Amino acid sequence: FLNNIENALEPTDRSQANGNYSAVGELTSRLTSNHSGALLHDFGKIYELSFDRNYNYTDEGRLIGHITIEAIKLQKEIDIIPDFPKELALQLIHMILSHHGSYEFGSPKRPKTIEAMILYYLDDMDAKVEAMYKFITENTADGKWAGFEQKQFDRFIYKGSLIENQDQSIEE
Repeated sequence: FLNNIENALEPTDRSQANGNYSAVGELTSRLTSNHSGALLHDFGKIYELSFDRNYNYTDEGRLIGHITIEAIKLQKEIDIIPDFPKELALQLIHMILSHHGSYEFGSPKRPKTIEAMILYYLDDMDAKVEAMYKFITENTADGKWAGFEQKQFDRFIYKGSLIENQDQSIEE
């Protein structure tokens, strides 16, 4: 965990040491914090959920939730690192707190930085693609259409090329 944070600091340290505040340096810094935020954004789920026979929520998970758990644990780790940049700490914690995108989806904050917005959209897209893939692969209907998925997408879902690729790999 600490290695990820320390690795996030390296490009920032190098660009500051060289006095290089170019657009490339800024982009590198932004991508580095976005990468770190992406790596850290759901680690709180290991404290939120228990994995005995079924998934269930821990007391900590039910009372606090993974987003708050992540923010607290991240702050504790940051406090251990000498001279951790305050701005980077603020940005990383904001990314954690806002990665669900809106209040109604459990984020205590909405994304207010480019990095937080990127993380939110990538996380949201990943969840939607996974849900659509699961709907297609679990649907047993014949043909190119998986049927109407009402809960999340409210539309018919086309499975044509996905199923064709699966059929080809079975034949080979």
